Amino acid sequence: SINSENLHGWFQGDGVTYLYTPADLGQFNDDFWSTVDPYKLPGTTVDTAARADGAGQSHLSTRSWVGGATLDTNGVAGLELNPYGSSLTGKKSWFMFDDEVVCLGAGITCNNNTDVQTTALNRKISSANTNRFLVGGITMPSTLGWQTNLTNVTWCALDGTGGCYFPGGATLKALRQARTGSWSQINAGGTTTSTTKNYLSLWYD
Repeated sequence: SINSENLHGWFQGDGVTYLYTPADLGQFNDDFWSTVDPYKLPGTTVDTAARADGAGQSHLSTRSWVGGATLDTNGVAGLELNPYGSSLTGKKSWFMFDDEVVCLGAGITCNNNTDVQTTALNRKISSANTNRFLVGGITMPSTLGWQTNLTNVTWCALDGTGGCYFPGGATLKALRQARTGSWSQINAGGTTTSTTKNYLSLWYD
């Protein structure tokens, strides 16, 4: 975040998972960054304490465990969390295969009096809000503003994205919403014109 740009990039170095599919190669274009919830970037574990614009701009992690390796179509990546302004710690790993990514977290702790969230999915969906969201074979409501707590979830799937499998079952929160923002909110030189995009979010609280 320099020159008053990328003012809400607080967690972009904490393991954002960029999933591109043949049906959705433009997921992270088309006003994604001006409308996405910056506290729910896919793949990240974050301390949800409110942050000021550009907070942590020059912060360097004190941890040395980070990196990855690739071999043909397979790969592995990992990092130890040390976010700015928080006691949050933990280790995150990603094992990438031909048609799946195994995401692991371990030792995630935080002494702050705020929620810690791990976002499994936060996907920009169609402007017509037609992407079907299935949980355990049941179609969830498509109404914008719908949110719910999900328990014992073993799998879910979102049209145009793919599916998630949770070994042993998981307790998750889900939200389907329209989010409005402008580029000027994250880039001082950006347009003040507001744009609205629809999102489906799934996270551990």
